[in-house]
Amino acid sequence: MGRRIARLRKESGLLQKNLAAILGVSIGTVSNYEHDTHQPDLGVLVMMADYFSVSMDFLLGRTPFRTSVHCADPKIAENGICLSAFLEHWQALSEEDQAYQIAAIKQKEIVLRGK
Repeated sequence: MGRRIARLRKESGLLQKNLAAILGVSIGTVSNYEHDTHQPDLGVLVMMADYFSVSMDFLLGRTPFRTSVHCADPKIAENGICLSAFLEHWQALSEEDQAYQIAAIKQKEIVLRGK
């Protein structure tokens, strides 16, 4: 988890002291999070997920995807799936897995046309 926190902080252009101020913790605490010496409590995890616009599962290392595929906002959701989240999931696939998915879709199209 520490590497993810450090990467998100750096991608956002923040110093440890900036993130510490946002989270209401010390610079040393942020350093401890990033080096996996200490784990953030639930409240801090929620603040980080909200601030960096990532899921809790991403922060905890349970998924390589930063956001959930499902969106609650009907303005940006189509059939319950956010296009941006779908694309993020797609880009995380290997070229081989992408080719497999494309082949499966093409096969489904052939089957549906045959009906």
